[in-house]
Amino acid sequence: MMSTQLKIWKRWITNQFPLLGHCPSIAIPVLPSHSFYPKSPIKIAIYYNQIAVQSTAPLERGAVSDFLISKCGLTEEEITIAFKHCNHLLRITSTQNLEEIMELLNGCGLTTPAQVRRAVLRNPTLLFLKSERYVKPKLSFLRTVIKEEDIFKLVIRDATILNIGEDKLKSRASLFLRSGFDGKTLSHLVVV
Repeated sequence: MMSTQLKIWKRWITNQFPLLGHCPSIAIPVLPSHSFYPKSPIKIAIYYNQIAVQSTAPLERGAVSDFLISKCGLTEEEITIAFKHCNHLLRITSTQNLEEIMELLNGCGLTTPAQVRRAVLRNPTLLFLKSERYVKPKLSFLRTVIKEEDIFKLVIRDATILNIGEDKLKSRASLFLRSGFDGKTLSHLVVV
């Protein structure tokens, strides 16, 4: 009986239920015995949300949008698509942090607007990370572990690496280094 509930729970967690006209519910007992509780076991229902249609309203041009268009080479359509889940970032009035992040990215080798555009499209929050607190320490740590040109390739390929916490980044790198990988091998693994 319990294994069937675990299978159902696993299917529910991984969204393997087909879309049905009704909402199936799954009963999962909290404790092995319900004799102490007058209520029935907890029921968890799956609710299907209606997907909202993308807004066709024109983009409000602010300081951030102008910066993304002029310095990063993004179009208004790309900004709308990339920032649809974090459009509150477009209402920021100061571009000082954006310029600091751009300088750090230029130091990594992302010099052309096309390269920065690619990194921003893959990670829209990249330019909004705090430069001194988050990005600079991670880049300096990466410089101690892998080659400079590989940092460039890493940021181009997966800009979300700069969103990972510094402690997690250090622990992952140290795991590889303790396993016998040297900087050159680790650099090759990162790029491939």
